[in-house]
Amino acid sequence: MLQKSLVFAGIEAGGTTFALGIAKGSPTNIIEKTVVDTTNPKETFEKVKSWFSEKKFDGLGIASFGPLELDKSNPKYGYITSTPKPGWKDTNFLGFFKEAFPNIPIGFETDVNAAALAEFNYGGHKELKTCVYVTVGTGIGVGAVVEGNCVHGILHPEVGHIYVPVSKDEEPNFNGTCPFHGCCLEGMACSGSLSKRLGIEPKELRKIPNDHKVWNLFTHYMSHLCVNLTLTYSPNVIILGGGIMQRDPLFPFIRQKTVSLLNGYVAHDLILKNSDQFIVPSKFGSNIGLIGAMEVANLEISKN
Repeated sequence: MLQKSLVFAGIEAGGTTFALGIAKGSPTNIIEKTVVDTTNPKETFEKVKSWFSEKKFDGLGIASFGPLELDKSNPKYGYITSTPKPGWKDTNFLGFFKEAFPNIPIGFETDVNAAALAEFNYGGHKELKTCVYVTVGTGIGVGAVVEGNCVHGILHPEVGHIYVPVSKDEEPNFNGTCPFHGCCLEGMACSGSLSKRLGIEPKELRKIPNDHKVWNLFTHYMSHLCVNLTLTYSPNVIILGGGIMQRDPLFPFIRQKTVSLLNGYVAHDLILKNSDQFIVPSKFGSNIGLIGAMEVANLEISKN
């Protein structure tokens, strides 16, 4: 149960920026936030530490890009592991902040799981059995909450790296940008892959009009993701978030293509007649990642 006096600190660690925030009473009640650029671990962590050192809070939640080691019995629990981001492989993320704030409960979770928990608990989905959250930005990640609990296995499921059919309209000789898999989902649909096709920086994607053909490619890959999520998790809702999914006109195309690809195989009214309730945007917009980090802090406080 939330206590109105509790103050939560959150770190949403992304490949391009770290979002930092303070919330009071509820993870959704953000009262202060800032952003620092993601450079190398030492420089980035020191900037984060400096900002939080001036604040008072009851718990800190870290919601990070991955892959992460989440097995508490593993000596590398709290590490970023085999990430493709240069300079961040085998980074002891949790250890740095436990040393920086030794008397504060600190929770550690993937960015997508944290966001999925926040959507489940505060986004009007708490009555649902299975809630799946997708973030699309520098990378692509998926978090699933089943009956209130995040799905974990030997590692966090890396759904962003599944293989999907290459679009027949794909750019000639474009083989994806993932350094591990090339043309996996992330390699074909993350912001870096979209911008590479256009010869621009990822931050310039916001200037690309909705009718540009690159968005047809994007919705092709995202609809195949939604099909795979439907067939594997059988979710009650798929929430699409992250920077690129702030572009609302993409949603009708993703829904339509998903239903078409399923071809009646999953014959449920939620999909066939109410796809606008099945594939939905985050109710918290660009704040969802930070709210997720605050929820990780809230859950860690409740354990202490």
